[in-house]
Amino acid sequence: MIEFLLFLCPSVLYILVRRKSIGVSRALAHVGWRWGSWQAAGLSLVLFPVLLGTGYLGIRLVSTASLTLPGVVLVHGVSGAAILRAVGEEIFFRGFLGGLFFRRWGLWVGNTLQAALFLVPHLVLLSIDVHLWPILPVQFLGGWILGVVRYRSGSVIECSVLHAAVNIGIGLLAG
Repeated sequence: MIEFLLFLCPSVLYILVRRKSIGVSRALAHVGWRWGSWQAAGLSLVLFPVLLGTGYLGIRLVSTASLTLPGVVLVHGVSGAAILRAVGEEIFFRGFLGGLFFRRWGLWVGNTLQAALFLVPHLVLLSIDVHLWPILPVQFLGGWILGVVRYRSGSVIECSVLHAAVNIGIGLLAG
């Protein structure tokens, strides 16, 4: 829950600061707090098996012993914490950072930059066990694909649902 609140803070601050200069609805749109389109929901459905498959492959390339080390979080089943973590990451990385980077540098550069920054907190896995490295390219690719969904939809809603569903799906498959 604390992680979710920390990820939420930059977007809330952005909205509060920018509401007078650009208006609340535009500030909300800048951070992706709006409804996307049916096309974006369809894109999410198409990308779900891609993300689920690559995530599962990344987990399978890591030994079971490494996955059970303290500090390695693998969701088993459906949990509120897993959903909040996914939503929080989407609000910050795809909503706040992605929105800023997309406006400044467009899809390719902006998305690559936000995906690289999404990878940074996941690098902590290497301090737990270097054998967890196969998860890192999957994290980058997942962040990049979720960034495309955010870019196309203008919303973090589809990204949040997709991210949470993938995390839960991988946890169910790997459990």
